[in-house]
Amino acid sequence: MRHPCPNHGPIVVRQSLAVKARRSTSMVRGVRRILFAAAILLIAAANANAQGMGSIFGKVTDSTGGVMPGVTVTVSGTALQQPLTAVTGATGTYQFPTVPIGTYSVSFELDGFKKAVRNGIIITTGFSAPVDQKMEVGNKTEEVTVSAAPPVVDTKKTNTGSTFTKDILENIPSARDPWQIINMTPGVQAGLNVGGSSSGQQVGLTSRGTGANVQWNLEGGSITDLSSNSSPSYFNFDSFEQIQVVNGGGDVSVQSSGLSINLVTKSGSNVFKGSAVTTFENDAMQGTNVTRELFNAGGNGFISGAPLKKIWVVSGEYGGPIKKNRLWFWAAGDRQDINAGVINFFDASAGDFCTTLIAAQKAGTLGGTVTYDKLNDVVKCLKTDTTIIKDLQWKFNYQLNSSNKFQYLFQSDNKYRNARGASATTAAEATFQQTSDMPKGVGYWGLPLPTHSVTHTFIATDKLVFNNMFTYVHGGFYLDYQDVPPQGNCAQNAYVTNATSNSAYTRDASCLWNIQARTNRTTGVTDRAPTSNYQTQRPSWEAKTDGTYFLTNTLGGDHSLKFGLGWRRNPIVSWSHYSGGARAHMQCVGNSSANCGGGVIASAGAAAGYVPFRAVLWRDQLRNSDWWSYNGYIQDAFSRGKIRINGGLRYDWQQSKHRGGCVPPNVLRPDILPSQCEDATQTDSITGKKIQAFGNFAPRVSMT
Repeated sequence: MRHPCPNHGPIVVRQSLAVKARRSTSMVRGVRRILFAAAILLIAAANANAQGMGSIFGKVTDSTGGVMPGVTVTVSGTALQQPLTAVTGATGTYQFPTVPIGTYSVSFELDGFKKAVRNGIIITTGFSAPVDQKMEVGNKTEEVTVSAAPPVVDTKKTNTGSTFTKDILENIPSARDPWQIINMTPGVQAGLNVGGSSSGQQVGLTSRGTGANVQWNLEGGSITDLSSNSSPSYFNFDSFEQIQVVNGGGDVSVQSSGLSINLVTKSGSNVFKGSAVTTFENDAMQGTNVTRELFNAGGNGFISGAPLKKIWVVSGEYGGPIKKNRLWFWAAGDRQDINAGVINFFDASAGDFCTTLIAAQKAGTLGGTVTYDKLNDVVKCLKTDTTIIKDLQWKFNYQLNSSNKFQYLFQSDNKYRNARGASATTAAEATFQQTSDMPKGVGYWGLPLPTHSVTHTFIATDKLVFNNMFTYVHGGFYLDYQDVPPQGNCAQNAYVTNATSNSAYTRDASCLWNIQARTNRTTGVTDRAPTSNYQTQRPSWEAKTDGTYFLTNTLGGDHSLKFGLGWRRNPIVSWSHYSGGARAHMQCVGNSSANCGGGVIASAGAAAGYVPFRAVLWRDQLRNSDWWSYNGYIQDAFSRGKIRINGGLRYDWQQSKHRGGCVPPNVLRPDILPSQCEDATQTDSITGKKIQAFGNFAPRVSMT
């Protein structure tokens, strides 16, 4: 075991306390119990719009403008497992409140009148398509195809954002990941992803000047990783039927302001169909923007550029009927292999020339080591930052009868990254291996990071629809050492609950687990080992239900009443072991890059080399907290002519709790940093105050 800086420089001691849960204000317990009971009774759910549904509505009249009750209206299209039918009421109106996204034909039939057909009605998530029709007197066997333009403007919409259909996703010239697609929404900004080189790492999203409130949904179920305000997984880009982005004016079912994203996957139908896609690019397909002038100006040693090495993506999806008009399936899978070079991140195994570059980098003399004519050789020395993502999905849809529909979606996401944290000042052994593999027993069918989504849609009447949903996400990932194999003396260690001794974690002394990271404050280079590993598990459960009731020609207009209840729980267990119990901070003699001496430790009185500056001692860190919430809302969407008014009230209640745990003592100085345990409690150990619940009423009003 290497001990940091004996007899030299100050020692900085940093304790690690479990992170405390959030603090808030209290509420009446009865409200919480009522909401919870109601949520259990109503199963769980998501609203129809969120699940990739839209609606078709309208009025049927005769040639004089008189309303026509009793007209049979039929909606048909390949996205439907079977056609939808309705009959106009006394006011001549009809409503299809849950129409899956797709392209449809709408037909109108009544004895004594010609059959009328409207083609090309396009439905996107949340889109309400008005399709009015005038009937002509004639034989029912005569058919009139109406050539009027399909509706493209949602007159009932009050929010802002964008909807990206399958056709757009397939043809738009962009990096193939949701983050770059979302970036095309007006008012939204995302980090750069040049040529797909960053598709293996999420980029930040900013909407209306803030990136602090991003809500991710899959098929309408909340999947947001509340610990990082991000998506808990990566996705097969070719699995999407549609991506909907709302960045303003969200209705009462949306928890808060900010950016709301809903990802809708494809589904099976009565027709067997599928697709396969592969894309490929490598370093032979790109140029370089490192000119001689830029190279010569890089006196600080940044000389290589960051070229793409190889990006290869293979994906496929297929679906169809198991039993026509009753049961359907769909499945998809992909592999994304992203290999990017990192500026001055050199591979010691790539040859003697590359070893020379690494030595010069540690000595602070890289800028004068090579000339511009060696640029291609420098690029060949770059160690690849490789990300491999494997996604697997399957979905089943079941039509029990005309009133009850069920859907089950499974998704598994497995991400591996060989050198997370790679940079010009981070040696290969100081980077992380990132993996989605969880400890044995976590996951399903041997697949990591499972997501389960179950949806039930109940059409009680042509005016009343309920949508129920349960979503489970086993989020999390590991950032571990470069010497961690699947098995062996340096094999992966997971957090041991309530361990108060370092003997609970068995690693050989030569493992990076036991070697302190070393940072040179003169050159900025970190080597020997990462400062710590990081392991986190962030499961999420959500259950919610909502209903929509439609009223036409009532109180001066049409009404769409929406109401719902929901529950979500999101515990987090995150743990870090600090390598060797400390971090060694060094500097070159005189803190001058000219005196680094090739990165060797300087002897007493030497004019060049590394000398100690300080050591920082750490104890392992644990965050073990729980968070859960309840919500309820009601809203009326009123429309008359071109006027649309949404008014509603939402209530949210949240509670968090510190679940306690233990960490062992610092391996070097247990007398300074002994083992520490904290009990599960709702009291803040620093302030002594109780962590209170938070309840909030939020009115919502929007108008167009």
